[in-house]
Amino acid sequence: MNPVKRIIFFFTCFFYFFISFSAFASDPLIHHSLNITFNSEKSASIQDTVTIPYSITQSSSSFRLSKNAKIKKITLNGGVILPTVSGDGLLKLKLQKYTETDLLGSSKLVFTYTLPLAITNNMETLFISGQDFYYPQLETKDKIEPKITFQIKIQAPSKLKIVSQGEKLKDTVRNGARTTVWGENKPQEEILIIADHYHEFSSHHGPIALYAYLRDADKALAHRYFKATKSYIDLYSKIIAPYPYKKFALVENSQQTGYGMPSFTLLGSRIIRFPFILHTSYPHEILHNWFGNGVYIHPDSGNWAEGLTSYLADHLLLEQVGKGGKYRFQELMKYSSYVNETNDFPLAMFKGRDSMTSQAIGYGKMLMAFHMLRIEVGDTIFLKALQDFYKRNQFRHAGLKEIQTSFEIVSGVKLEN
Repeated sequence: MNPVKRIIFFFTCFFYFFISFSAFASDPLIHHSLNITFNSEKSASIQDTVTIPYSITQSSSSFRLSKNAKIKKITLNGGVILPTVSGDGLLKLKLQKYTETDLLGSSKLVFTYTLPLAITNNMETLFISGQDFYYPQLETKDKIEPKITFQIKIQAPSKLKIVSQGEKLKDTVRNGARTTVWGENKPQEEILIIADHYHEFSSHHGPIALYAYLRDADKALAHRYFKATKSYIDLYSKIIAPYPYKKFALVENSQQTGYGMPSFTLLGSRIIRFPFILHTSYPHEILHNWFGNGVYIHPDSGNWAEGLTSYLADHLLLEQVGKGGKYRFQELMKYSSYVNETNDFPLAMFKGRDSMTSQAIGYGKMLMAFHMLRIEVGDTIFLKALQDFYKRNQFRHAGLKEIQTSFEIVSGVKLEN
């Protein structure tokens, strides 16, 4: 099939890719109260008090933890219990099933353990996430694990700055040790920790705290990012909804990453110093606080968030200066260059970028799909439908079906065909 025909085929088949998914029910919330002490250059002492709602304890459930954890003690509602090793090498703690006559409230599961953690005086940025299983996580047969809230208290050497998602509740230094507390009461998928010998800069935008955590004392760079942050938060608060978190932070990484996390972005040292990043990747990552980290991507759906954020950030900012058509043409050319009959796949199958082909489909093709919707329904309905989608699904998992539902409700037009 020639490139032009493939592009036409993409347009005509777009709505086929908006396949149906069941409604995604809200998950019960598990709360983690983590206390972490960085003991030395090689380990951390951790205690996690996990509050488990009754809806989970009334069915058989298990928690998993890194196999490198050295357990000191685990208690469930005061009684000591022992873990086993699961087939995937993780420590596994199986909880007994409670009936209504056994327990009517939530349960308290307390893990006390040490964990190897590479911290050195000349360290690279430490980045740990839920994928490292540094805190106990519920094992479930469903693809979606119950979301969590948390408060995390970390004691570390005074020169080490700690960042997580959510609100900074405390940051004090005493006797050469720094105590930092972060907390988030809005449903999260995981708990993130970033640590480095940062220079911290701060500002605010109304009620929103702004931070820049930089590896060098570059005040001018921090303030350029603060200025850009304020304008992008204003833009997306106007066209979508108020900013959903209490802070936004630019966090520098010694590795060259470009991650959009809940309430912060983790960008590589070289990346943040490219002048064009302020008007390309940076607004893209800020927008993820609404789409991707404000409405989560359902694992049974395609990853719609990258295409949508590309459309409303990278594309929109160029469109505002008359270059939107050129940007869309470049995306179509990427699709034509990297995608063919043998490697094309539906939007509903895109999970993440791992090649130029997947990027052309998951970013470019999805972006063009949203552009088609905008042309079909008009600018006003397009924005109202996105606002409706966000309002209905905030801090829940949603997919292409939920996007379709909002567009149908707002436009009054069935989009099945």
